[in-house]
Amino acid sequence: MALKKGVFNFVWDDSEKSHQFKLSFILFQEDDTYILYCPALDLSGYGYSQIEAEESFSIALEEFIDHSFEKGTFYSELLKIGWQKTENSLLIPPPTDYILRHNEHFREIFNTHDLQKKDYELKLPLAA
Repeated sequence: MALKKGVFNFVWDDSEKSHQFKLSFILFQEDDTYILYCPALDLSGYGYSQIEAEESFSIALEEFIDHSFEKGTFYSELLKIGWQKTENSLLIPPPTDYILRHNEHFREIFNTHDLQKKDYELKLPLAA
């Protein structure tokens, strides 16, 4: 099970209000299903191949952003899962050790599955 470089990409389209982040993802399998999970966003995608899981994740991320912006909860949702605001009002993702301590779902995945870690660059609407 090898992650292919360059297959997954999601870019928030408002470049003035977005920021590039390198986020860690984990890829694992349950039966015949590949699951791509981003602990820092607490989002996942799945499919019968790595590419399908990446495409599914991209859709989940887009829906999360669209829905939470529509409801006005985007920033509060990220703060709930451990993102922190910097002095210049940029939100930054929580470190992996924080997520392991505070996210039972991730801890269970981490402790019970054969995982492959991959960092992806995402451009997200997190700049003030």
